[in-house]
Amino acid sequence: ENSAKVGAKMMERLKTIAAKYDVIGDVRGLGLMIGVEIVKNKKTGAQADTEMREKLIQECFKRGLLFLGCGASTVRICPPLTMTEAQAMVALDIFEEALKSL
Repeated sequence: ENSAKVGAKMMERLKTIAAKYDVIGDVRGLGLMIGVEIVKNKKTGAQADTEMREKLIQECFKRGLLFLGCGASTVRICPPLTMTEAQAMVALDIFEEALKSL
C-alpha cells in the first residue's frame, strides 16, 4: 500500500520535473520502482545519453542520494518500500538540484 501511494506521488513529481528539463525523455515505473530516461534532447528525439546519465548520478551522489544506472540511459530509482512521502520529496529535491547543476 505504501509503495503504491508514495510511488504515485513520486511519479507525479517526476513528470513535473520532466516537463522542465529537455534531458528527461521518459519517466516510467510501478510503485517505487521507477526509471527516468536521460536523452540528448527530447524535443529533437535525440538518442540516449549515457554520459549525461552518469554525470547526473554522480551529482546526486555528491548530494547524498544514491541512484544506479539501468540500460543505456536510465536512472533507476528503487528505494526501500517503507520510504515516506516526505523522504521521497527530499530525494526528488536533490535529484532536481543535480539536474540544474548539469
